[in-house]
Amino acid sequence: MQEFGLAFYTMVGLLELHWQTVITVLIAATILYGAVLSSKRSLINGAAFKKSLMIGVIIGLVFVFILPSLTQSSMSQVTYLVDWIFLVAISAAYAGIASVLVYPALVLMGKKTA
Repeated sequence: MQEFGLAFYTMVGLLELHWQTVITVLIAATILYGAVLSSKRSLINGAAFKKSLMIGVIIGLVFVFILPSLTQSSMSQVTYLVDWIFLVAISAAYAGIASVLVYPALVLMGKKTA
């Protein structure tokens, strides 16, 4: 149970450290989704969703390989299961953020169906 508490306080600390980035991403998402809604386009678009998922998967895979070097580490130092779990989780988070931000741009670039 103590490990979960440590993980929770680590996440809260990281959120406090990067609050400006979080606010910037939220503002960008609000602007992009607002642009989709104001353009009278349907917010649900299957083709854009598939493309944004593919982009997210690609970004996630790229981050699995570059994230250790961004933290002044290397892939050879990712040895324990916990290291791999954190690496994949952080990469998945970046992939999810990218997918959420790319989706409305893809909807806006697509054909107008409504």
